Amino acid sequence: MCITCALCDVSLTGQSSVKREDANLCITCSSHKCPGCKREVKPSQKKVEYNNERWHDECFTCLFCKHTITCQPFFPSSGGAVCERCHAKKLVDTCAVCDIPVEQEGFSFDGKLYHCSCFTCERCDLSLISRRFTPHDGHIYCTECFLQHCVSMCERCSKPLIGPNSKKYVTVAKRSWHKNCFTCMRCKTSLLGKGFLMRKRMMICKVCASTNDMNKTI
Repeated sequence: MCITCALCDVSLTGQSSVKREDANLCITCSSHKCPGCKREVKPSQKKVEYNNERWHDECFTCLFCKHTITCQPFFPSSGGAVCERCHAKKLVDTCAVCDIPVEQEGFSFDGKLYHCSCFTCERCDLSLISRRFTPHDGHIYCTECFLQHCVSMCERCSKPLIGPNSKKYVTVAKRSWHKNCFTCMRCKTSLLGKGFLMRKRMMICKVCASTNDMNKTI
């Protein structure tokens, strides 16, 4: 009767061996450690043999996502193995929204790739493909939602404070005006760099505020 190692099946005839859990092991297998946890792989434990190493079943995981890949397809990699999903992510760009590889049609914006179905408005979820949109604070909005929820409106003309002159506006008491709209409600003189008074939410220059007619109508 030929006695063999319980792990590697090598013949133990004429060789030194070690008894573990009623099983005979060659010297090499008796000192072998699982690359994952660095503990001994016992004969009674489920194991995976890969790249001349023996792993505990639960220790054989993907190098990237750390999910167990026992009995699943995987790809060899330096230092271990990579599951199919992570391998695809390394070879194919993934969607910035759902993190799933974009393998067919996609949309690229600001250095990021999206599935066409994932490129939607942050608030209303409408598709932004073939639609005007605006990025704001790390999110993307359709024009309608951006104007409604993300920008202030001028107190005088009721137009949004955006565009090339978006930084050229005046704010007083949490109310904002385009600079060319920041004028006296009566004489229309610009109030930039001048003194003014606020009467019933109206901005009035000091000259108009001092007139008798103005005092009566306010």
